[in-house]
Amino acid sequence: MRRWALLWGAALLVSGCAGAPPAPRQRPAPPGRQEAAPRARTLSEATRQARARLEALRRGGAAPPEPGDDLVARYEDLLRRPGTPEDRKPEILLRLAELAFERETEALRRAYEGEADIPPRDRYVDTVGYYERLVRRYPDSPQALTAFYNLGYVYGERGEVRRAAEAYREVLRRDPDTPYRDEIHMRLGEVAFDDGRLEEAAAHYRAVVEEGKEAYRAAALYKLGWCFFNLERYPEAVEAFHRVLADADPSREDLRRETLEVLSKTLLEWGGLPALERYLADHPEVADRGPDLYRKLGDLFLDASRYDEAVATYAAGVEAYPTSALCLEMERGILAAYRIRRDVEAAMTRRESWVRRYGPGSAWDRAHAGTDLAAERDAMVEEGLRLAALYRHGRAQRGQGELGRALALYRAYLDWFGDGSEAGYEMAYRYADALREAQRFREAADAYRRVAEREDRRNRREDAALRRIEVLGRLVEEDPSVLDEWIESHADFVRWNPTSPRVPEVLLAQGDRLLAAGRLEAAAAVYERLRAGHPASAQAARSWGRTATCLFRLERYAEAEAAARKALEAAADQDERSRARELVVFSVFKQGEAAEAAGRIDEANRHFLRLVEEFPAAQASRIALYRAAENLRNAGRQGEAAELYERLARTYPGSDHARAALLLASRIHEGQGDWVRVAQDREALFRGSSDPAEAADALFGAARAWAKAERWDRAADRYAEFARRFPDDPRVAEAWVGRAEALEAGGGDPEAAYRAAWATPAEGPGAYHRARAALALARRRLERFRAVELRGDLEARLAEKEALLEEALAWLTRAAGVPFADVVTEALYRAGEAFEHMKQALLESERPEGLSPEELEEYDFLLEERAFPLEERAVGFYQKGVAVARRAGTVTPWVERMFTRLEALVPWAYRRPEQAVTAVDPPAPPPAPEAER
Repeated sequence: MRRWALLWGAALLVSGCAGAPPAPRQRPAPPGRQEAAPRARTLSEATRQARARLEALRRGGAAPPEPGDDLVARYEDLLRRPGTPEDRKPEILLRLAELAFERETEALRRAYEGEADIPPRDRYVDTVGYYERLVRRYPDSPQALTAFYNLGYVYGERGEVRRAAEAYREVLRRDPDTPYRDEIHMRLGEVAFDDGRLEEAAAHYRAVVEEGKEAYRAAALYKLGWCFFNLERYPEAVEAFHRVLADADPSREDLRRETLEVLSKTLLEWGGLPALERYLADHPEVADRGPDLYRKLGDLFLDASRYDEAVATYAAGVEAYPTSALCLEMERGILAAYRIRRDVEAAMTRRESWVRRYGPGSAWDRAHAGTDLAAERDAMVEEGLRLAALYRHGRAQRGQGELGRALALYRAYLDWFGDGSEAGYEMAYRYADALREAQRFREAADAYRRVAEREDRRNRREDAALRRIEVLGRLVEEDPSVLDEWIESHADFVRWNPTSPRVPEVLLAQGDRLLAAGRLEAAAAVYERLRAGHPASAQAARSWGRTATCLFRLERYAEAEAAARKALEAAADQDERSRARELVVFSVFKQGEAAEAAGRIDEANRHFLRLVEEFPAAQASRIALYRAAENLRNAGRQGEAAELYERLARTYPGSDHARAALLLASRIHEGQGDWVRVAQDREALFRGSSDPAEAADALFGAARAWAKAERWDRAADRYAEFARRFPDDPRVAEAWVGRAEALEAGGGDPEAAYRAAWATPAEGPGAYHRARAALALARRRLERFRAVELRGDLEARLAEKEALLEEALAWLTRAAGVPFADVVTEALYRAGEAFEHMKQALLESERPEGLSPEELEEYDFLLEERAFPLEERAVGFYQKGVAVARRAGTVTPWVERMFTRLEALVPWAYRRPEQAVTAVDPPAPPPAPEAER
């Protein structure tokens, strides 16, 4: 609140004080000179005086510049000339500043007209430069006073309010009695106010109030009041604002209106309603402002969500000034507070009081009779009485109030406004309803008659006539003498409403009530009577659907289906057709369920399948198709069940039933060994799934199924698609191995796939498949290694064979680095076997031609020397494999083979143990997901 007040008050002061800066008071003539020209009132006047002074300078010996585009340059040149008298330079600088001001003001104007914006810091740059140069170099010159004053203005235009304040303070310091002291105090007060220096601001405003001119005093009082307000010195603020408010000068009416606003805020902070009442009691001279203050203070409480105080203030204002033109506004304020607070009861009670406060003959009515305000009053009270009467009536109907209050309000409304308007006619009907509810049946019947027999209003004729029949029927129970009138009332209904469709409606409503009560047979009989007596009515057509509902609840599903189909034929709109269609669907489905429960599977499936054929889009149809397939599966008719499951998936792709159906179909085909169909179902499941995990399982299962079907190209493609689509799945390495094996089985090149498997980061079972890939790559190189025969160019063949061996050993080393027993032992065995092969290949290699027997013997000896270390390396690998197996406590087939080779190569060192260590199987590949098994 305080910050808002500071800003708002500053804005008001700016609006009152802004404008071109007036020149300061007349400067004293410098020593040795004649009296200066009269003081300039504006910058334009100062410009003319400066030109005259410069002309005098020219006559004194220095040639002034001629007017024109280069005038500024000539003045600048005059400043620089050695012959220019020093005491004339302040006047030249003052003239340059005035010229710069004119030029830069024009530039700002053009920018504004061009809808451009010049930032405050970029405004009046040259003007400020000349003025600052003047006061800096010639601070004691007579022109410095003018420069300081104009700097204050220009700084303000640039948004440099503190510098502006310093300049204005300098003016006051130099000339305390300047005629512009009031304006300067106002500007200094404004700066201090904006900076939050409220005591300082108050001092400036108080100086204007106490010694200033009348033209500034009201604004200063207003701003002084704001200072006190923000200092929370509310009594002083009230007094300052009161002095503004009590000022009778008609030219200050706008300021007085603004003062009313802020005075209301001050009273709010000072104590609210008691403060306002105290203020008005102490200042009777402003009593005519009382209604305004009550309303504004109430508005402030309302805006502050202080609803109780808002209501109290408005109500006090109405009580204090009961004939004020603002009473209606305050009444609306009271209602607004109640509405926001959702206090309907209080709002309606207030509306009820309006008859006394503003009704015919009241003081307010006498004060404003025949005016536009009276018409406004009528509109407000008419609505208020109507709402209050309806509210009281509604509460009485809910047992929360007295019906007598509603009756009194209805009566007051009809007495004041009559029943000639549409609203009045409705109120007359409601009044009759209230009389009926009060069991004043005689009066209610007469009131209903008045409504029903009106020729100019017809919207309540049928209702009123029917209600008249009702209340007369109640009267008959108490007074049989009313029987004739009761009978006559039916004739009146026909006479007043000759084309009424109510008879069919009554029958339909009767059947509906019976249906809602669960009396199904009776309801069905009523609907049948309606169709027999009024076959062409819309109600007869609508009754078919209700009949179907009765029969459905009675579990007569075949009859319900027949009735629902009639309803479908007779339905008049889309909603009815939808309801009828649902009844047909559920009736057919229930017939299938009933046959299914009785064990008549084929009959049940006929119902289910005809439902699917006729209503494929119905939710029940997918359930029916699924149930039909389940029935066949449970009956052992697996092939037929699979066909229906797949039909379900094709017909309702993406549904939960479709996914379940595809899984079940694939399991059936898997049990039958039809791997192609399994793969197709898994692919369909993959395409229709939105769950990434489910889609991954389905695609992986499809790839495995294609592999089992020996459709190697499809298997390879699906494995590759799996790896690309699900790169974070732990089965990616296995997928690449699967693709490699499928390519290999199909005659393709598996190299890249094996390499991709090895390159896939994986842990656990995934790492096992990486190891398998490394072994496969090693085996491929070992096959090529064995195929190289050491014949012909022995050196080249040997180099080729050794290179392949090294490459194979590298892959075997990678495989052995993955800690799986069967992989490690196989890698070590194959390494040893490779060195044994290399030894044997060397020994069996082709001998060079033309060797003598001695040379041949020497050659063979050299070969044996080279081959023997290879055997030792083979033994080393075998020994390492056996040692690893022993430490791990496991035996694999590869360990058995290594034992066999060691027994053959170093029989003195290895013997078979009497009892083999129990073998531990290598870890199996990761199991297939549940959905794939």
